Amino acid sequence: MPAESRVISVVIAARNCRADAVACLASLSSEVDAHCELVVACTSDDSLCEVVARDFGWARLVRCAPGSGLGAIRARGLAGTTGSVVVFLDPYCRVPPGWLARWRDQPWDQFAAVGGLVEPVPRAHLAEWAAFLSEYAPHLAPMPAGEATTLTGNNVAFKRAALEQAGLIDTPEFWKTFAVWALRAGGERCWTDPRQIVRHVRATRLGEFTRDRYWHGRSFGATRTSGRGWALRLARAASCPAVPFVLTARLVRDVHSRRNMRRLLWQSLPFAVLFNVAWAVGELDGYLRGSGPASSRLA
Repeated sequence: MPAESRVISVVIAARNCRADAVACLASLSSEVDAHCELVVACTSDDSLCEVVARDFGWARLVRCAPGSGLGAIRARGLAGTTGSVVVFLDPYCRVPPGWLARWRDQPWDQFAAVGGLVEPVPRAHLAEWAAFLSEYAPHLAPMPAGEATTLTGNNVAFKRAALEQAGLIDTPEFWKTFAVWALRAGGERCWTDPRQIVRHVRATRLGEFTRDRYWHGRSFGATRTSGRGWALRLARAASCPAVPFVLTARLVRDVHSRRNMRRLLWQSLPFAVLFNVAWAVGELDGYLRGSGPASSRLA
């Protein structure tokens, strides 16, 4: 299929973030063309769905059940797409000119998933820097183009045929990490394109993000061992005390090489350690007690 005629589906999963979602859609408005479909999957108490339906008629609105979590909302959005390439974008991101067109030009004949980079706007507090780095440290510029084993959680695209082959469409929840693992287990390859950059604007509070990391860790642990026996679950649980050290070491490795980020890294590191401990506790609970209400808490 010629790149210029390839249909790109962009999925934005949103809950209770009206101002950011509206700003994200506004940044996309000049990018959308006849070969793109924009799917906004949302459930919201702040009239976000109504605003999307009223002000962004070019977007397809997928209403999700009240209380749906991020993974379920994202899965509903994915199920509502038709494009040969599906891009996931957070409502807290802003795209530059040419962002959409570049997804058509990726080496889709060789790779099943392609990830870009995520750059921050200035943050007001060190805890906010720690929150951003905890999520996106491996995906900061500068970074060379090349084959990858991990991809960013948003600003990431998948070849639809590969998702279908791996049984990842019409699932109850969709998580990028497990999707990449499944594709790679099936022999597929992934690519990082450093030209594909979005700006991340989300402001977070210390308590809110700490809780979020706990629920993410719990969801990760439960999903990772879903359907597996107690021997594996207990073995995974036994490794959890090491998780904060491993996550912190990776963070330092990924950020310290970027000279412009070093001071922020070390100043914000105590908050990052707190977030990593919260993740580890959640992961432990996920192995031993399952996901619990994690799915509905993540947004």
